[in-house]
Amino acid sequence: MNFRSALDNDFKEIGKLANANGLLVEGLHLPEFIAMMNWQYNLPTIGQKVQIIYSSSAGEVIGHYGAVPFQFIKHNEEIMGALAGNLVISKDSRHGGIFYNLQIEFAKKCEQLNYFFAYGFITRKGVLEPHLRLGWKNILDLHVYVRPISSVSILEKLLHNPVLIFFAKLPLTIFDGLLYLITNTNKSNILIQEIDEFDSSFNQFLEEWNRDQEFTSKRDISILNWRFFSFKERKYKVFVATRGGEKCGFMVLRTMNLKNFHALALVDLIVAKNDGDIYEALLGMCIKVARSEKVDLVATVVAGNDYMRRQLFIKGFIRTRQKFSLVVRGFKKNGFNLDSFKKLKWFVTWFDHDTV
Repeated sequence: MNFRSALDNDFKEIGKLANANGLLVEGLHLPEFIAMMNWQYNLPTIGQKVQIIYSSSAGEVIGHYGAVPFQFIKHNEEIMGALAGNLVISKDSRHGGIFYNLQIEFAKKCEQLNYFFAYGFITRKGVLEPHLRLGWKNILDLHVYVRPISSVSILEKLLHNPVLIFFAKLPLTIFDGLLYLITNTNKSNILIQEIDEFDSSFNQFLEEWNRDQEFTSKRDISILNWRFFSFKERKYKVFVATRGGEKCGFMVLRTMNLKNFHALALVDLIVAKNDGDIYEALLGMCIKVARSEKVDLVATVVAGNDYMRRQLFIKGFIRTRQKFSLVVRGFKKNGFNLDSFKKLKWFVTWFDHDTV
């Protein structure tokens, strides 16, 4: 088997392979894909990258598998996790056992680099089942929550029935207006501002938030600046909530296409001490941005924080049938124990999923 670690000059060939297999989603073109690969594998502030190439005897790239390093906090102990992704195999080589061998090489490399576990988000049954057969475990279902902004646009994309849409326009427009009026509340003593960098003034807030979580991807200023500001093409919008001069929370938004809908993704939402007023203020700003961007809906995912889900419901979010299967592959050599891991309350948002 011709396995090796990927080099930066492989990014272009990996991009061509991904394009040939229909995996350059969201309108990505090759230059943006190369920039994304650099962001995911070269720019993280901690951990060692995992990038495996399978090549032909002539040196042609016919398979790639990678993992992005994420630092986790487990009961105030720091451990390393690897977000698996960018798995692509040439269509002409999919029956040659490459998937199985890439998985073996991937696990071996993660274990060598002292990763506690690898994880991923899967939406298709045809992708989930092969992973489960090769040692991955389905830990939880991560549901997508949406908040309608333009119900008429949503109906148009779901039904394609001009007669029904004509008669539904007025009541749906009234519904959207009433929903906005009902949920458009804010406390005047909370200041919401957009920022273009996380600076040292966030340190105390982030340290306290990390300490309050049972299990979570770590947030600190270097990680957050890498995650949201080092890949400019993603155009993240970051808003911070301040009260009495103190940082109380932040949220991250990005406009994108989801399932043919023009959507505003609520990528991350962090609030100190589950303060309801801060949730209200940040989610209120989220809805205002969504209306100004003229999106169809706001979409997000969250697990491990029941109070946050209640706040989403108050602001008009509903749980959909769309979901991700969060799968984990642990490395016993590095201390992973599946039974104890399953008992952890894992706080998850789209922060943990780089393709969003």
